[in-house]
Amino acid sequence: MYCDVVEDIGWKDACLLYVAAHTYAIYSLKQKCSMILRESCCLSNVCEIIKHAYNYEDEYLKTFTKQYITGHYREIKEANEWKLLVAAKEN
Repeated sequence: MYCDVVEDIGWKDACLLYVAAHTYAIYSLKQKCSMILRESCCLSNVCEIIKHAYNYEDEYLKTFTKQYITGHYREIKEANEWKLLVAAKEN
């Protein structure tokens, strides 16, 4: 049972909780998970996080990840995850 407390979870667990929060319309949990995803965003997970932002219509998370990608584009454009994301978008 969710008691409005999310303590010390990693970004992967935050992704799972984010999906559950969206599915069951627990908006306070979704916001907390979104905050954890923003705080945990790095070169190795930004592609996964931006997919969540688009799949679950999180405008704030979309904006954040776009800004992150813009600021780190030189590194991100070489990552396999980025290439797969771009290829999927083109199809």
